Amino acid sequence: MSIPTPQSILLNEHNWTDVNANMGQFPFRISELFYIERELNLKKCSFKYNLQGSEMYTNGKKDIVLQSGEYLLALNHSTCEVKIDQKDNLDFGLCIDMNLHYLQEGLSRIFQPNELQHSISLNTQFFDDLFFNKFQSNLLFQDYLQQLFLKIKHQENINLLEIECDFVHTFLRQHKEFIKSYFNISVIKPSTKKDLYDKMITAKNYLHESIYTNITIPEIAAAIYISPYRFFHIFKDTFQISPHQYLLKLKMQEAINLHRQGKYNWTEIAELLHFSDVQSFSKRFKKMYGISPMKS
Repeated sequence: MSIPTPQSILLNEHNWTDVNANMGQFPFRISELFYIERELNLKKCSFKYNLQGSEMYTNGKKDIVLQSGEYLLALNHSTCEVKIDQKDNLDFGLCIDMNLHYLQEGLSRIFQPNELQHSISLNTQFFDDLFFNKFQSNLLFQDYLQQLFLKIKHQENINLLEIECDFVHTFLRQHKEFIKSYFNISVIKPSTKKDLYDKMITAKNYLHESIYTNITIPEIAAAIYISPYRFFHIFKDTFQISPHQYLLKLKMQEAINLHRQGKYNWTEIAELLHFSDVQSFSKRFKKMYGISPMKS
């Protein structure tokens, strides 16, 4: 496959129709937009990462807002609606139509034979069902995608086979725990498994968005229409950690990030993260990292 011209991979307000009409020519596209409200064509396995800005996607049943550092995974959807409305700053995005053959081979290589209860292939329900979910990326994945964005934009030493294989490998390493979590939901009906998985991913996103609040676990359970008792057990079975401990982990990680910025002292950080006082924050910090924040 030949490398396309920059005009065929860079989506903006003026060439949206032309680029989407030729999306089968090259599986990578980047976008730099102030405003768009259009229908977006999708492949069987579509990946969209938001580098900067805010983007809304809807499949007719679910609205998903992507903030910087979040990605959307859409499986078995032919289209969705996208809306971007930035006033002064461009929204930067990266769209990838994932290669199903590389994905299938990558799955068989990244998982150990006995790691899951079921064998992994594209015929398993995870990739055969309808999915439309957003996920949080870690810092390493964010850095990788930012570099990939620039490489595609400037067409720097692009070898299609190489970047497709490298992306699938990097994506699966990032997404491995999410795939495992799907199989950790112990229900019989596939439709029930998918529904619960959607709820757990939504709950996990709520937790990421609630670091600077004092939201309670019952409040999150109510937001996804499930009892607190059931939510606790399904979340723990799915992600191998309780929702409360997961939120504390996120808060501790954010505390370290804030301290490294040098703008706040530990007392201010404890208050920002809605701990009752710096003593309770320090106790949690020491329990997690084995050292008090004052000595870190």
